[in-house]
Amino acid sequence: MRTKTDTFHRTTLSADYDVIALTETWLNDDIGNAELSSEYTIFRCDRNNLTSTLKRGGGVLIAVRNNLKASQVQLTNCESLEQVCVRVQLNSLAIYICCIYLRPNSNPCLYSNHASSIQEMLGSSDSSDSIVVVGDYNLPRLQCQLDTDLNSYIPLNASSEQEISLCETVLPCGLHQICSAYNANGRLLDLAFVNDPVNVELLEPPTPILKVDIHHKPFIIRLDYLPAKQIVHRANRGLLDFDFRHCDFDDLSTSLERVNWSGILQADNLDDAVTNLYDTVFSILNEKVPFKRNLRHSKTSPPWWTAEIRHSRNVLRKARKRYFKQRTHIAKMNLQQLESSYQSSVDSAFKDYLNRTETDLQANPSSFWSYVNSKKRNKPIPSDVTYNNIRSNSTDEAANLFADFFKDVYETNDVSATGPYIDSIPSYNMSLAQPALSEVNIHAALSSVDPSKGPGADRLPPVFVKSCAAPLAVPMTIIFNRSLTSGKFPTAWKMLRSSRYTNLVTFITLKTTELFRFYHA
Repeated sequence: MRTKTDTFHRTTLSADYDVIALTETWLNDDIGNAELSSEYTIFRCDRNNLTSTLKRGGGVLIAVRNNLKASQVQLTNCESLEQVCVRVQLNSLAIYICCIYLRPNSNPCLYSNHASSIQEMLGSSDSSDSIVVVGDYNLPRLQCQLDTDLNSYIPLNASSEQEISLCETVLPCGLHQICSAYNANGRLLDLAFVNDPVNVELLEPPTPILKVDIHHKPFIIRLDYLPAKQIVHRANRGLLDFDFRHCDFDDLSTSLERVNWSGILQADNLDDAVTNLYDTVFSILNEKVPFKRNLRHSKTSPPWWTAEIRHSRNVLRKARKRYFKQRTHIAKMNLQQLESSYQSSVDSAFKDYLNRTETDLQANPSSFWSYVNSKKRNKPIPSDVTYNNIRSNSTDEAANLFADFFKDVYETNDVSATGPYIDSIPSYNMSLAQPALSEVNIHAALSSVDPSKGPGADRLPPVFVKSCAAPLAVPMTIIFNRSLTSGKFPTAWKMLRSSRYTNLVTFITLKTTELFRFYHA
């Protein structure tokens, strides 16, 4: 399985498919999603004790390209099915994709459960959404005939319990079967159901991404759509960054000094004052700091990746686009030749990398384990979590289930406000002076940051904070003292990596411990 996993990872680096659906993946918990592909988000359902008594085989997978917004659709009564459903959000519509594997001679009830899940999926979709259901139904004797009026294939000879169950449960859902990819034995095991057979095209891939099983012929479902418009704000520019290296810090500091911070920060709400602070800072940065185009290369490129392979992949993708526009025999032959040449280059580079790693393993084991750890790395909070028969549908619900679990496993003492514990606490009459921070203290702290550190998510490096420490100390003194006086901490400063001000907050709030250091100085 490791060989298949590595092959899938290498081949998807050049794939131009937005979504890839696979059946009989043979995956298990020992193989993480990060090992499969860095170009796609993986949704999968591996074989388990609820779906089969067999330990090996089975399993389904849907891989969605990272630039698309996708989420798994949680359906009820699907525990016994090797099935996964995904919703891909586009501009003004969504595509619901379901992939299922039904092993030979499956219980006919599984087809009914599958049909119920399709109905539930249809119920959660809008009329403008697209529905695609694909999978290995393992009905080798079922024959289908094209109905030109419906532009889909109709079963002719349903006789077994499984075939009758398919025709009586799945087909009445309102979907149309469009697959006619018979395998080498003249059998149709894999089916494809869509709700719009007119605007969907089923194609034969010129070169499959994986080795072809003679019993299962791969196919492409082409669905044209308009991608969502990408709205890029200048403060969060994506590929555009502030070019502080060519910035006139004297001019920038002068602009910050001219701001009437007392008037801007006089909002009644402390959070509003912090928002006004950052809006003003970013407005000045947009005006005074030049921009640069940051040509960042993908950090997920495998260690055997080379410039030659990258060039070959670009040539291959252009040839693939030409083929899908004009599917001529010459274009297909050219594409197959480029595919073969590219795959040979990748396989050769990968083998050289393995040999190099084995040779250097004893002398330099850190490089090997860093790559292994990167392949094992997954999202910290899984979206699919079940606890006390409650299943999460989002990361927020998953976090709440984790909180419920930890609350249940820890014992707490029910301390009453009138109990002996409260009565035993001595009381003291203390009068503490209201703490106050000076611009001198804050200016010293801002000037002490390390300017050699790199920027974070908001593209604001420490060199900006250090170079503009004097003008920034004025508004920060106001904010800090208001925070101490009111006993409230600004909400924006509590957020980690969810605000465009994350790094600026890290540098100029000095953290809560810094406040106490100023107070006790």
